[in-house]
Amino acid sequence: MKYKKIMLLFLVVILISSCSTWIPPSEKIKLGMTRQEVMKICGEPQDVGRRVDGAGVIEMWVYFYYDAWLGYNRRLGSCTIFFCNGVVRSYQD
Repeated sequence: MKYKKIMLLFLVVILISSCSTWIPPSEKIKLGMTRQEVMKICGEPQDVGRRVDGAGVIEMWVYFYYDAWLGYNRRLGSCTIFFCNGVVRSYQD
């Protein structure tokens, strides 16, 4: 009987922990942040694009987010952040 209670508790804990809510990076990123501030929150981007135009240096950082629960990688989403001269100008999920 004690074994069944322990197993039930274990299953409840697993079910509750697997129901965590993913918070999109856009809820953490704010306009005007520097590249260093973004990197501190999101880490290294998976893809970076850069060009120079009349407004200055434009950079695009792309992040992909995955759920690796039980070894299965399911894509949760992506976030693209645009910098102008090293400062966040826009972002999108």
